[in-house]
Amino acid sequence: MLADRALKVGAPRVALDVESAFRDPDGDVLTYAVESSAPDVVLASAADRLVTLAPLAAGEAIVTVTATDLEGSSRTATQTFTVAVTCAFAVDPLHRDTLWTAGTERIAVTTVDGCAWEATSESGFLTVTSRAAGTGPGMVTYTVAANADGPRTGVLLVAGERVTVFQASSMEFADHPIEPGVTPVKAIHILELRARIDALRADAGLAAFEWRDSELTAGVTPVRSFHVTELREALAGAYVAGGRSAPGFMNAPVTERATVIRAEHLMALRAAVAALE
Repeated sequence: MLADRALKVGAPRVALDVESAFRDPDGDVLTYAVESSAPDVVLASAADRLVTLAPLAAGEAIVTVTATDLEGSSRTATQTFTVAVTCAFAVDPLHRDTLWTAGTERIAVTTVDGCAWEATSESGFLTVTSRAAGTGPGMVTYTVAANADGPRTGVLLVAGERVTVFQASSMEFADHPIEPGVTPVKAIHILELRARIDALRADAGLAAFEWRDSELTAGVTPVRSFHVTELREALAGAYVAGGRSAPGFMNAPVTERATVIRAEHLMALRAAVAALE
């Protein structure tokens, strides 16, 4: 028997060998024909003993395969099966880390033309502001409200996928304490240190520091030794401008390609920031 199939729109064509589903008592070679009840959903074709299915659009089709004995009695036999075609979606990113300030972010939805999707928020501090629904590929824009409390995590539902948004706090550090061998170093750890150090520099009458890799992206931008060197330099400036001696740090200086960034480096920076706030 030919089993029902589930396919995704835009997926590669599927070839089925249908010979084992039919038997001729005389052992004659059979020829095969195929028909789809909804060719705009599933396009079906036959060549020798292979039936090829091309999923074109979301929906359902009944596929009928007919076997004919052209060498003997010319009798035919048929089998039918159902092909259900659903849309496939890719959502990027599935996780976003943000600072405590209000902001606007975007999420990319990848699919084929004709596939419909929706975007909704399950969290009060996240608001979908454009493309709450769409067809085909597109972008979802959402806003993040300013955070005056502790760290928080919200959820957006985009094209059936859960997108988590972590928002840091201006009062608490994310993943505190960072534990060696347990807590992975993340972009948000560097970003929140930058923001709090720039606030200290502003209080001391200094300009914001000119950071390299100004837009660190989680899962894309690797944390490198110069990120830590910059944090130390920027913080030292705030200390000196405030009439205090710059803090000392382990592994000074941090050397590119020689020093592995460890939890201790970030924890020492956090302590030095907190001591000046």
